[in-house]
Amino acid sequence: MKQIYLILLPLILFACAPHFPDVMPGSTQMLKGPDNRMALLSVPADYTPKKRHILFIALHGGGDIAPAFHDLWKIVCDSLGIILLTPQGTEKSEIGFGWTLTGNSESFLRSIVEEARKRVNIDPDRIYIGGFSAGGSLAYYMALRYPHIFSGVIALGASFQNEWISLAKPNDLLKRQRIYIGHGDLESNIDNVSQSKDLLKQAGVTVDFSVYKNTGHAIPEPKLDELLRALRFITEK
Repeated sequence: MKQIYLILLPLILFACAPHFPDVMPGSTQMLKGPDNRMALLSVPADYTPKKRHILFIALHGGGDIAPAFHDLWKIVCDSLGIILLTPQGTEKSEIGFGWTLTGNSESFLRSIVEEARKRVNIDPDRIYIGGFSAGGSLAYYMALRYPHIFSGVIALGASFQNEWISLAKPNDLLKRQRIYIGHGDLESNIDNVSQSKDLLKQAGVTVDFSVYKNTGHAIPEPKLDELLRALRFITEK
């Protein structure tokens, strides 16, 4: 009986294992969310459905569109073997799309992440989120509201509301998060961002704070170097 069990065990485990559709390594596909909202999903050249991969969710700033922001992050994610998900903002504007901190944007992000998890093999313990400007603020909010889902944040040129720290339930989940903050020293809210860094550290978060010299509301050049540094920091184990 024991021998039969040992023979059948691999078959049982295989049958219970999740199955993912075939995805060509290095490819990009479009995902559709509620109300025809969309996101772009790219897998690295070494992607295989047989192993779990890191996921990074990139949120563009207000007035931008997903494809442009996706192209920027894709180079960096490909170099690190990371799956990239770039949702497009839920709020239409004259020149692009933006976000709200609750409601439509929050529910859309949760649903599109679940859709991505059906398509590709994602490590549930290594899901990260980040963005620029309003996208960075939403990344803060989502990670602090759902610390059991997100393991780290990149917030570039993003504002922060101190009360968001109290969103994390239980609060000790924050201790597993790593947050990279990048902010121009010419921005009017640089002092507020610096105070936020201190509050996050007091809550147990591992924080790296980079002040961009002689920089306003922008990601400094060379952009790819800065994005790579930020992504490496939050995904370190």
